[in-house]
Amino acid sequence: MDGVVGVIVFVGPGLTSFEQLAACAGRLGVETCWIGYPYSRARRWRTRLFVPHVSTAHDQPSLVTELRRLGVDRIIDIQASEYVLGDVVAAAREAQVAPAVLEALERRLALSDKLNTSRLLSEHGVPVPAVLDAAQVSAHEAADRLGLPLVVKARVANGGSSVHIVSSAAEADVAIRAVQVHGGGIYETHLTGESLSYGASFGPDGQLLHEAAYLTRRVGHEEHLPPDRIVVVDDAATLASGRAVVAALGGSGLVNVNVIKGSDGRASVHDVNLRPWGTLMALRGAGVDFTHDYLAILGLAAASSREVRLAVGEQFDVFPAAALGIAETDLLAALALLLVQSRQYADWTGVRYVVAESGRCLAITARRLLPSRRQHT
Repeated sequence: MDGVVGVIVFVGPGLTSFEQLAACAGRLGVETCWIGYPYSRARRWRTRLFVPHVSTAHDQPSLVTELRRLGVDRIIDIQASEYVLGDVVAAAREAQVAPAVLEALERRLALSDKLNTSRLLSEHGVPVPAVLDAAQVSAHEAADRLGLPLVVKARVANGGSSVHIVSSAAEADVAIRAVQVHGGGIYETHLTGESLSYGASFGPDGQLLHEAAYLTRRVGHEEHLPPDRIVVVDDAATLASGRAVVAALGGSGLVNVNVIKGSDGRASVHDVNLRPWGTLMALRGAGVDFTHDYLAILGLAAASSREVRLAVGEQFDVFPAAALGIAETDLLAALALLLVQSRQYADWTGVRYVVAESGRCLAITARRLLPSRRQHT
């Protein structure tokens, strides 16, 4: 990658998937920058361990200033979480970043809206649950039309924290009020079946580069939190639905798709994210390097011609979430897992990231364990 001029910018709070992508890119010689939006002083110093340029923006004008300070002609991609993507697009437009960068951001913004994405996929024949716009129908009408239980979601969200499964119209009314702050809400038919996920990298016009289907697990975590363990599967229905999503989306980049596979074998898509996702690095352990593909799409790495052989049926833990998941019940096992994973992730993301993330993991574990121990003394 010698001679490549450009910088990848990450904006927003510190999502683990973004941090790992930034650390991997930096280890491969790509210049990265993090703009905290917002960011505490402690987080800023921690991120500086693995991202060379870290700053903070407090509002849209200061975000414009930070983008211009980097040199808008040098910015080759901007990654931002769903919650701040609207501000980032507006700032990028005002700062006059390159048209291709702005176009990619605008596309992600449009598809970060779950109602927009559901309608797009439905138009392309991709199986999706029935959805109603909460701005157009009441909770009681939604319950009558879609049945109970009912899924209530924020139109813009990530990580499952703004998803509620309710068993009455009254509960739906309370839930929809709670999610309205995130760009409004939607009602969705509740599907039963097996939950599976699909990850893929794709080039211009939806050209599929690599893909993987997998099951997700949670080790000691609540259901609404991101998964911390995966099992790679060879599931034809999930792969077919994922490929149909890629074809419908167009463009290029990374995508993560969540499906529910019913007893009839049909896989219905209920969530799509056009950004790095939490299990992306765990899938690298399974045999597919989506980080390399992301850099290749940006022209920062040679396209991989290596045939990917996924470790189907094998289990892979997410770093450091899996260790955090078992720390309260088996501290020694958690420390052992953290040590084993640190060796592998140091090769992928660099020692500095592993030190930063291991330190955060240990601090969280200490905060969790100390109150419970005090109660027993």
